[in-house]
Amino acid sequence: NMADSSAPSDGKFSLPVVTDAFKQIKREDGELDLTKYNVAYREVTKLLDMLGTVFSFVTSDAKSKIEILEAYRASEQGEHYTTIESMLQYEKDTGIVLNNDKPSGARTLLRLHRALKFIMEFMHRMGKSSSDAKVSTMASECYHETLANYHVWFVRKAAGIAFYTLPTRKSFLEKLCKEEEDVVLGMISELAAAILPVYDQTEELYTKFDFHDLP
Repeated sequence: NMADSSAPSDGKFSLPVVTDAFKQIKREDGELDLTKYNVAYREVTKLLDMLGTVFSFVTSDAKSKIEILEAYRASEQGEHYTTIESMLQYEKDTGIVLNNDKPSGARTLLRLHRALKFIMEFMHRMGKSSSDAKVSTMASECYHETLANYHVWFVRKAAGIAFYTLPTRKSFLEKLCKEEEDVVLGMISELAAAILPVYDQTEELYTKFDFHDLP
């Protein structure tokens, strides 16, 4: 029953569940549902947690960011945080985005958005990888092309060392899913493909609002 598989899973990670969660973010009116974005992102952090401490520099930060967005959604101003579009418009109109006393929703989401590019790129490459590909090399390359640009030197250094601790491709795929290898690769590619439209639309919104460089 596909209807049940989209419910947020408990502590366990499932590739179909996270893929489905990303497919549900875009509403019928075309806007991106912020609550569903948070749900999907929580599922992704389970995936990264499962892959080991090497990704914790992405996930520990992501969890606290998701909590900030959830708090805005649950606040008295919560109606303005229904979609990513409405949040950015509201924070622009009210000047919240310029207030440095506490992190704005726009700034918080931007950090998650940047990390999502790394995750998406990594999944995309993993899904297309051949049997002799090295997970550590793929992760490292994706990191340097995406997140590394926003990290200070010592974080980049630590991440670089941590990638060498990643498991082999075979055990990595087994950790993700117990299915046959080609099935797992297909599922990983499907996840990357489900993230892409959400990532692209968010990217366009940050360009439209000129929010890419929020401190």
